[in-house]
Amino acid sequence: MKLSRLKSILLLPLILTGISSLSHAAPYTAGDIFMGFRIDGGTQCYLINIGQASLYKSPSSSSFTVPVGNIGADLSAIFGGTWHSNAAVHWAVMGTNTNAAGTGPTAGDPNRTLYASKAETVLGTQEAPWNRGATGTQAGPASKLMGLAGAPLGYAGYAVTANSSVGVIQTSSDSASYASYQPGGTAINSGGISFAYWNPSNEGDFGSGAAGAALDLFRMQTGTSSQLGTYLGTFTITSAGVVTFSTSPPVTSTPGFAAWIAGFGLTGANAAASFDYDRDGIPNGVEYLQESSPLTPNAGGPVSSRNGANFVFTFTRSIARKTADTTTTIELGTTLGSWPVVYQVGTDTATSTPGVTIVPGSVAGTEDVKLTVPFTEAVRRFARLRVVITP
Repeated sequence: MKLSRLKSILLLPLILTGISSLSHAAPYTAGDIFMGFRIDGGTQCYLINIGQASLYKSPSSSSFTVPVGNIGADLSAIFGGTWHSNAAVHWAVMGTNTNAAGTGPTAGDPNRTLYASKAETVLGTQEAPWNRGATGTQAGPASKLMGLAGAPLGYAGYAVTANSSVGVIQTSSDSASYASYQPGGTAINSGGISFAYWNPSNEGDFGSGAAGAALDLFRMQTGTSSQLGTYLGTFTITSAGVVTFSTSPPVTSTPGFAAWIAGFGLTGANAAASFDYDRDGIPNGVEYLQESSPLTPNAGGPVSSRNGANFVFTFTRSIARKTADTTTTIELGTTLGSWPVVYQVGTDTATSTPGVTIVPGSVAGTEDVKLTVPFTEAVRRFARLRVVITP
């Protein structure tokens, strides 16, 4: 006799990862929204039902802990104990009010209302809302979200775990898994856009640790592309997997250089911003700026070139590393012993010395910084990037 997908899953002795399966299917009601986790190249992803959208649209408290059980244990078992500091681990929130019949309204939302997160680039600063779309435009992602919710390959087709009564572990390659709808997922989303709608992605990652990760939640009722979604609040998560929702972005200070370098186990002279611990030619301070490891030699770093009649010096920096303890300059000289010309690199082009431009980088969460100055054939010119850390 052929077993159903759910029964087959329940018969498996899920003991290899320390996660045991409960005997009931995952609960879902139209209007519930989800929080998902995945890892680049992983075979499993994790999907949690965080309840009705009304909990976040009209919360009874300005800040509350989301009741999701011990998801920290599941996350550690699926993605490893360092999931909360792994840039390859991604998370997002998404949902729709659309029910199985494709009708609405649900909980006061018109049909095909969407909910989606956007990762905060600067912690504590609210992101710009997603745009709204016409009913027909939002039908596509709403349909995919219904696929994510349903059986047999979506949320309702799995059994919840022993650690969370609302969490399921999905096979990433399943066509209705959380991972399949995200950039880098299966052929379902080969376009590299979340649910083929939120461009480039509604996800954040844990490259800056759990303390450096936050997701702003937006509600998109149907409308026009010139209309913006509504900010509802911000999700944060601890390294133990405790999820909190607040109706305003948390006021936080991003950990500076001292906390970052200490995280690599470096102390004393080895932890100085000017010291090159891994001997790759990139001082610790610059490693911090570009968020590369000070323990492992890196090929990346500033690049100088000639573009017509101009000398060009470029580098990429992490937006998260524009911390108050950091002063960044580009210095020029005609010898390697003296650097008399100094260009300040500010938080943006407007706050930098003329000649310095700052634009979004090709990788999310980064900026490309470029200095352009006239080139003189008769004069040799050297340039260096200098990062000064103020305790």
